[in-house]
Amino acid sequence: MYKKAILYWHTVKYLKISQVIYQIIQRTPFRRTKVPLDINKEIRPLTNRWVKPPRRSKGMLSYGEFKFLNEIFRIEKSKDWNSITRKKLWLYNLHYFNDLISNNSDEENKSYEKLINLWVTHNPPFFGIGWDPYPTSIRIVNLVKWLIEGNDLSTKSLSSLALQARYLRKNLELHILGNHLFANAKALIYAGLFFSSKESDEWYSKGILIFENELREQVLEDGGTFELSPMYHSIILEDILDVINIHKAFNRRIEINLEEIIIRMITWLRGMCHPDREISFFNDSCFGVATKLDDLIIYACELFPEKSSILHEESIPGLIDFSQSGYSRISNDHAVLLVDRGEIGASYIPGHAHADTLSFEMSLFQKRLIVNSGISTYEKSEQRHSQRSTISHSTVAVDQISSSEIWDSFRVGRRANVIDKKNIITDQSISISGAHNGYSKLDGKPIHSREWVLEENKLVIYDRITGKGRHLVEIIFILHPLINIVSIEKNNLEIDIDGNSIGIQFNDIGKLDIQDSFYFPEFGLSKKNKKLIYSCNENLPIHSETQIIWNQNK
Repeated sequence: MYKKAILYWHTVKYLKISQVIYQIIQRTPFRRTKVPLDINKEIRPLTNRWVKPPRRSKGMLSYGEFKFLNEIFRIEKSKDWNSITRKKLWLYNLHYFNDLISNNSDEENKSYEKLINLWVTHNPPFFGIGWDPYPTSIRIVNLVKWLIEGNDLSTKSLSSLALQARYLRKNLELHILGNHLFANAKALIYAGLFFSSKESDEWYSKGILIFENELREQVLEDGGTFELSPMYHSIILEDILDVINIHKAFNRRIEINLEEIIIRMITWLRGMCHPDREISFFNDSCFGVATKLDDLIIYACELFPEKSSILHEESIPGLIDFSQSGYSRISNDHAVLLVDRGEIGASYIPGHAHADTLSFEMSLFQKRLIVNSGISTYEKSEQRHSQRSTISHSTVAVDQISSSEIWDSFRVGRRANVIDKKNIITDQSISISGAHNGYSKLDGKPIHSREWVLEENKLVIYDRITGKGRHLVEIIFILHPLINIVSIEKNNLEIDIDGNSIGIQFNDIGKLDIQDSFYFPEFGLSKKNKKLIYSCNENLPIHSETQIIWNQNK
């Protein structure tokens, strides 16, 4: 009980007072505010050009049959919308109606209209998971986009859309904040501009107030977003572009300068992508959820054609240091490294944070080589815990614990703090380094320091664990599933990337173990890969050097 109390204290102490109050409210019976059912559904006429947003992948395989998170399920009865056999995130995706903004034919749109009417019938006001504020927010936006693009709803379904906005206004996710509150605000803006009434004007006023306040809070000076997840960064970036789009379409002005914010955010996202133009896997990040970089750039250029040349700028220097978010990118003609030297994330909302301090990902010859493991679930489980743990990231674990105290599905207790960062550029190399105190809770107070030195045909990684006492130190390198190990000799191995030979060499103080592992590129999907664990159980300090050496054969 004492240990549990300490864990809760180290978790709760970072929360805002308002979060604590609203968390208590959320846990009281009948917490949702009831609202009147009669509502004005008059629509505001569009006065300007609507830019078609990026398209989503289709989730409906046939009428009533859906595939989300790589799982298929058929909706046949009203209870299926809240099926106890489905994961919460799967059901959320069902209630999002993302299919409405996929590339649809007229016949498909008629099926969607029928499906929306079915949703209204099977999901009566305020009952079921579909009325949770987050899926309600996503669905409102998708329905408004679909209607703006020329589709129709029945009078009953249109009334339901307005009622969803009224209900959302009274049930904002003030207990969670972060990307959830941002989605709430965006939905109120969309409903507020789409409908025309005194009440809808109030939705808009509330939504734009939250939107502008959260922009200042969530978007950092270096262009990153404060949850420090490339996937959620992409989601927030698209949210902002969507808000710009509907304001332009209804000829409304936004006071805050969004052009400059968009440019910074795209620059950050470009820097955090591999040469394959896909995001890196830091914190909760995987493929198949957020819109891709190139599609976001196209969308931004449609909205700001005068900024097209800036938005398409591809020149990336050898060192990029995103100092506020804590990420860095170093690169040369052959290699790209993406490095996490940042804090755990937004201190009061670390739900998407991983224990990945001083982890890195590396591409070589345009192919991913060293990665973090990714995510495949948000459900409370051993798998979720493992995917957030240090052992699932290309960094260093001490005594088989995580550098930050991740627990439950979305909670963090004691956190690793980065205590030193340096950058050095010479004619021959780029060097970046950092240290963190995440293991100082152990006896002897170990400190992990790491330095990456990138040369023309070599990367050298220096790991130093200082402190006192005997500790098990494990240096972890997770290989991408497409990487083939050609040969192994003691603490050295040879791998192949597209016909190019690469050597990975560890020093002789420890022992190299090559384990079968899994890589999680999407929700509900795992791929077999290899994990290198170089371990040493000695008295501190421990110094280790790893070299990755390559020669281009093609």
